[in-house]
Amino acid sequence: MLASLIMASTTVLPVEAVPYCRYQVWNNANGTKGSTRFENEIGMSYAVDLLSRASNLTWQVLKQGRREERKNFAVVRLYLDDFDGTGITRNNDISISASYIGNYSGDAKTEFTRLVYHEVAHVWQWGKNGGAPEGLVDGIADFVALKANKINDNVHHRPVEELQAGGRTRWTNSCKSWAPWQIMVCFLEFLNGIREGIVAELDWRMRRRFSNDIFVELLGKTVEEPLKEIILEALHVVLDVRNHPLLIHCKRGKDVPLDLGASAAPKIHRLNQSIGPGKLNP
Repeated sequence: MLASLIMASTTVLPVEAVPYCRYQVWNNANGTKGSTRFENEIGMSYAVDLLSRASNLTWQVLKQGRREERKNFAVVRLYLDDFDGTGITRNNDISISASYIGNYSGDAKTEFTRLVYHEVAHVWQWGKNGGAPEGLVDGIADFVALKANKINDNVHHRPVEELQAGGRTRWTNSCKSWAPWQIMVCFLEFLNGIREGIVAELDWRMRRRFSNDIFVELLGKTVEEPLKEIILEALHVVLDVRNHPLLIHCKRGKDVPLDLGASAAPKIHRLNQSIGPGKLNP
C-alpha cells in the first residue's frame, strides 16, 4: 500500500508559455531504515520542493523555457522504493532506493539531493529517448547536477584540462579508473566552455536520434580542425569503445603524451566502419 503522499503545484521558470507543473512524492518503503532516514533527515516537503528546483534548473541549463522545447509532462512523481541500486527514471516517474539511502554512510539529505538533481535531469532531457549511449545520457544529467553543485567530488574537472588545442593530450594512470560518464560530464563542461549552450543544443538534436555526426555538426561551427580531431578522438574513449588504441593505452597506465593530430580523422572513419551504427553504447 502506498504509505505516504505529499503533492504540490508550482509555477516555475518565469518565461513565456511555461505550463503548470505538479510534483508528487510517495514513500513506499515504510518500516525500512531508508524510510526512517528519509522521514527524519530529508522530509516530504523538502523532497517536493527539490523536484521543483531541480526541474527549474534543468530547464535553464538545457534551455527549455518554452512549452515546445520541453516534454509534455504535467506532473513529476518521485517514489521512495525498497530496491537494490540508487535511482532510476522512467518517463516522468523517479524511484530512489530506500536501501541506498538507509545504508549511506554520509549525509543522507545531501546524497538524496544529488540523486534527485540527476534523475530529474533524466525526466526532461531529450537524448534519453533518442538512442544515445548511456555514458552520454548520464553525462548530460550530471552536467545539470554540476551546475547545481550537486555532484560527486571525484567527478570534477580532472580530464578537462587534458584536452589541448595543439594536437596533443595527456591521459595519466588515473584515467584507467574513470568511468565513461565521469569523463563525459567533464568533457561536456569543456564543450560548453567553447560555446555556451552547446550541451543544450546537443540534447535537443538528440530528441529523435543519436549519431556521431551531431558532434561534427556542432563543433564544426566554431572549433578549428585540430581541436575538432582531438574532441572526436576523445569521444571514443568517453563512449567506451573497448578495443580503441587510446583506451588500451590509458588502461595500461601509460603516462606519455599522445599525438592526436591529422591522423585521427582516418582512424575514426575506419573505427566507425568496423563498429557500425549504434554500437558505441558502454
